[in-house]
Amino acid sequence: MRKPTQKVFFELSKVLYSHDSIMAFHTMFRATLRSHKLGLPLKKVARTEKAQKLIRSFSSQKGTGQIFRQYFDQDSWTYTYLIADRETKRAILVDPVIDQVKRDELSIKRLGLDLIYCVNTHVHADHITGSGLLKEEFRNCRSVIGLSGNENAVADIKVEDNTTLSVDSIEFQIRHTPGHTKGCITLVNHEYKYALTGDTLLIQGCGRTDFQGGSSEALYDSIQSSILALPDDYELWPAHDYNGRSVSTVLEEKEFNTRARLSKREFIDFMAKLNLPYPRKIDESLPANLKCGLYDLPERFQWYMNQKEQEQTDGAIIDHVVQVEPSVQLVNDVRQNKYYVLDVRDPDELVAGTQDSLLLPGYHNIPLADLGRDNYPAISKGEPILLVCRSGIRSQQAGKVLSMLGFTQLYNLAGGAIKWGRQVYD
Repeated sequence: MRKPTQKVFFELSKVLYSHDSIMAFHTMFRATLRSHKLGLPLKKVARTEKAQKLIRSFSSQKGTGQIFRQYFDQDSWTYTYLIADRETKRAILVDPVIDQVKRDELSIKRLGLDLIYCVNTHVHADHITGSGLLKEEFRNCRSVIGLSGNENAVADIKVEDNTTLSVDSIEFQIRHTPGHTKGCITLVNHEYKYALTGDTLLIQGCGRTDFQGGSSEALYDSIQSSILALPDDYELWPAHDYNGRSVSTVLEEKEFNTRARLSKREFIDFMAKLNLPYPRKIDESLPANLKCGLYDLPERFQWYMNQKEQEQTDGAIIDHVVQVEPSVQLVNDVRQNKYYVLDVRDPDELVAGTQDSLLLPGYHNIPLADLGRDNYPAISKGEPILLVCRSGIRSQQAGKVLSMLGFTQLYNLAGGAIKWGRQVYD
């Protein structure tokens, strides 16, 4: 086999000189090397209609109306996307990683942006989402996840298939793309011709389907009907890549993604034989991600829990919610029904037997995940509500939700049931 010569690379650079897309160069570079091995003429390869079509597909521009940034977490190989309206500076962050919250926070502030939405394309198994911590820093921010398949997950907004999520001029069509998990979504921006595909479709690959309600059959349908059905020149930005690539296009995936070129039966058989290892971080990621990355956090994030407890000093007002410390006076007020006591923990946390499960007299239980579903008709919006959870963090988030729904007298039990048991009962 002949070795590529300097002339080969020089001729290739002349062919691609007028195209500023690095992906076009990479694709044609690989194609040229393959053709060189086969002994085909370089000019014939570079000037074929198919080659020119590939070049055009990689030369799309997102325009000047939006800010678009792609960030990378090396430990989980995760891409996070920051997209903002260039004029209003209002922004959306997609698939943030908790270990990179400080980086994302700094980037948002340096660009002078107002973070409106933190979107998770699914409940991740390889990292804890940064949505919860970012919501604490950016008070206008609301968490977003797909509705279908994520009924038990906590989020401010759950979006349905074929609806729109927008911030000023930045508009995404939501496409439910199950398969990797039951709740995956893909965000499609038709104006700037790109899609954020999450783990559904990766660059020359796809997400695994062997946990979290995954389905190879559903994944195949999602890839073919919701992503590769887009126009060829749409850019595809994945949630992960393990080979140093950052972006693809619909056309490239049709041409080079061997999994996507299989028949449905072949695809299902192929996925069944992958025999992938158990995800390294799934045991710590899933419980936290089902609750917006705000609680059930590993010990390495204890600094955050301590910081939140220090902020919840008696009488402080955070997001229109008054912080109240456990005290004998508060016990008497609760016993005299001066508050509507709303415990937002999950029912399985209220099982008696531990300090964390201590219950306030006369409590009512509505889990945080269920707030906003019009399931508290007995509560007057002007009635004093004392919000309770294990540590005071979920109940503070519940207060933020209820405040947006028009409730005006909101009180958070600072330190939660843990501090209540420690200070009152002891």
